[in-house]
Amino acid sequence: MGTKKTVALGTLGGTICMMPSDEKGGGVVPKLGAKDFLRAVPEIANYSKIVGTSLLSYPSAYLQFSDMLKVLTWCQEQVDKSADGIVLTQGTDTLEDSAFFLSLLWHSPVPIVMTGAMRSPNSPGADGAANLLASVIVASSDNSQDRGVQVVFADRVYEANWVEKAHTTHVAAFQSYIGHCGEVVEGRVHYFHAPVKRFVFPTPNKMDNPNIPIYEVSYSDDPKYLKQLLDSSDAVVIAGVGAGHISERFAEMISQADIPVVMTSRTRHGRVTEHTYGYVGAEVDLQARGVCYAHYLTPHRARMIMALSIANNLDPILHIKNFEQSMLY
Repeated sequence: MGTKKTVALGTLGGTICMMPSDEKGGGVVPKLGAKDFLRAVPEIANYSKIVGTSLLSYPSAYLQFSDMLKVLTWCQEQVDKSADGIVLTQGTDTLEDSAFFLSLLWHSPVPIVMTGAMRSPNSPGADGAANLLASVIVASSDNSQDRGVQVVFADRVYEANWVEKAHTTHVAAFQSYIGHCGEVVEGRVHYFHAPVKRFVFPTPNKMDNPNIPIYEVSYSDDPKYLKQLLDSSDAVVIAGVGAGHISERFAEMISQADIPVVMTSRTRHGRVTEHTYGYVGAEVDLQARGVCYAHYLTPHRARMIMALSIANNLDPILHIKNFEQSMLY
């Protein structure tokens, strides 16, 4: 296998580190850390020199941008110490969010691989150990260089731009609209295409919780709730129906908004259209009213791009539009 690569492991919490609570019937809670993982998966030593650090011990719903900026700093410190790859473990509920956020800030060619588990270590058929081993294999590979941030789950490799958690409890919970970009077989990672283009922001000095709500359009909705958001927010992301549509009752209030408004689709899959439908509340009408259509971006990804743009004093609408260049060829 040649010289073993050095991989830095950072643990953030999540199901992969959870064990039963001391309280009877209390469910599982974060308990384990990096050292526990390395003891549980000794096979890792066959593939890399591993250095483990327990960074956080949170359920992933607790994570915030400020936490991930600290994780980003730790990742860069590991590269400065000559790490060849980085593996991060966290809860699956927001794994796609953390991966995408870090991918927007990771300038290094050194790979970051993120993973987690759907079953806690005490459960029959626990998947965390296998996911961790596969992630180390991916992070150790020369072919993983300059691929930014990836998610490894159930031996499949996913790009941060596209990965999503698609099932609440299934052990193979992750998928991608464009399919997985590689897989781990017999101790090696096999990629199916060249690295994707990367779109990276400057790292902001700090990042508070942004006042950028996501409003999902509902059947027979009351416009007053969107009006409240338009009047009190720095920007609004709308998850419209279908290819990015809303009721005509919403259109006029959007014209009066004095903040950036971005349109995505609540379907999560497919591109919002730009010149197909011309009725009031559809794309031709709304773009004339100043709404930015966010191509293939999901609502949560569009919000992150806007948040990072604002944190860097950049134009959020311009960066929403430009980001599509990193998703397509």
